[in-house]
Amino acid sequence: MKKLITISALFTLLINSPLQAIEITTVEPTKWMDNRLKTGIRMQTHYHIEQKGKIGNAKYKNITNNTIKKGTISFWEYHPPNGRTVRWYARSNKLPDTLEPTVKWHHPFAKYDAEAAKTYTGRTTADGVNRFYDSEVKSIHHLYNLQQQGKVAPGGTLRGYVDKPACTSCREVLTAAERNGLAKEVLVFEAPESYTQTTIKSYRERMGEIAEQGESAYACSL
Repeated sequence: MKKLITISALFTLLINSPLQAIEITTVEPTKWMDNRLKTGIRMQTHYHIEQKGKIGNAKYKNITNNTIKKGTISFWEYHPPNGRTVRWYARSNKLPDTLEPTVKWHHPFAKYDAEAAKTYTGRTTADGVNRFYDSEVKSIHHLYNLQQQGKVAPGGTLRGYVDKPACTSCREVLTAAERNGLAKEVLVFEAPESYTQTTIKSYRERMGEIAEQGESAYACSL
């Protein structure tokens, strides 16, 4: 992906070895990145509609509001030293832990994992927010599990595309993942606040409203 840097927010966090670094770059989302993030929200919207049909709208309504309208969305690619690239989505908050793709070509959503959290865990930041279930943390849990299951080899390149700047807790988890060898290189492309507070926010809110209206509203939005 060609990096289109629109504001001076390129910086590198150096880790113990000079050969290791995590690079977080603020970029104005390209059409490709914007499409990936919106596709993730759309996938989750459809999943929520399906779940409401199974367990009832009254029980599900508040959760839908919190996750679709407010949760961070991110898209990840891991390029192992050998083998095929794997891709997944992640949303913040608890509910997306159960998300599975309903269409074969869709990518899965990362899940919070208690075992992975023993090494890679978020924390409560200075603003008093619990960061245990942030999308970046879940993504590292997903990569950890892929490697534990022998599905991909460690030491590759992890690329993440996130709809908002990462908090300090998430940066610490990403740094730890690289330091411990999950990936030799971690490259994160994060959208600026201008995108977070306008383009993707309005899209999240619109899809959240569609999720509450149900399947027919979703079908009309396609």
